[in-house]
Amino acid sequence: MLKNIIKFKPLIFLILIATIGLFASGIFSKISAAFSAGDEYRNIYYEYENMNQDIKMKSMYEENQGCLLKKANELNINTEILHDEIINELSIISRENDIEISIIKFSEVMPCLTDNRGTCMKVTVEFDSGFDDMLEFVDDVKDSESMISITDISVLTLESGVHVRVNLMFYGLPMNYPVQAYEQLV
Repeated sequence: MLKNIIKFKPLIFLILIATIGLFASGIFSKISAAFSAGDEYRNIYYEYENMNQDIKMKSMYEENQGCLLKKANELNINTEILHDEIINELSIISRENDIEISIIKFSEVMPCLTDNRGTCMKVTVEFDSGFDDMLEFVDDVKDSESMISITDISVLTLESGVHVRVNLMFYGLPMNYPVQAYEQLV
């Protein structure tokens, strides 16, 4: 058995020298780098695919948001609740009914509807008028093209008519919620 080992000693020595030579030349590190480059490529490709999907989703979201905005305009739904638009709407209605509004109070915009996607703002309006003018004002508010509801009315009788406090709720549908909302409307 010792004779067999001695026979292979130059072969073992040659294999050992070749292995050391390969390590010294960096061939194993190049092979290892090639495998890690493959992993890196897979990671970059995965990130690219994710970015591509995000871009497609953004594009689809913007397209659906445009459709949703068009649908909201067709239904005359406000996308924002703005004080100046409310004042303008109330001014038109009050002028048509010979009413001079003395006080307008605004609450903060708050979420409403069961899914909190809509927004609303409570607005309190006070004025002095005749009783019939007050009834016409209320009817015109109800018939308004804006999304307004009357939550309550307080009427105090005066010598020359009535003092009225009307609590209104103005509604809006903001356009900054997910695409699924579009699918529910259409």
